[in-house]
Amino acid sequence: MVYAPEDCHYCSQSKISTAEIEKYPLLSQEKILAAAERAAQLKAGTFCMVISGRSPSEKVFEQVLGAIRAVKERYPLKICACLGLLTAEQTARLAAAGVDRVNHNLNTSENFHS
Repeated sequence: MVYAPEDCHYCSQSKISTAEIEKYPLLSQEKILAAAERAAQLKAGTFCMVISGRSPSEKVFEQVLGAIRAVKERYPLKICACLGLLTAEQTARLAAAGVDRVNHNLNTSENFHS
């Protein structure tokens, strides 16, 4: 798990968080597909893929793209990606892979930052 360098007081992934949360690496494509299958069985409309940290490394980004393509090939789900800060090129690649919505998760209220 990667922590973000921001100091959002409410976020368990911020640099100041002391929350005791389960930490784990990016799920394998097999586990992502199993979760997508379960979502489809439960008649979910959207399947969201989320990573921790400020933005994905190229390696993680490629793994997520592969998982997105695999989910879109197999299940009638819309895909939401919450991957942190992205470049325009990364956003275009996500769209080409079938992502329907991107949540950049930027929050700017002074109430949540020191």
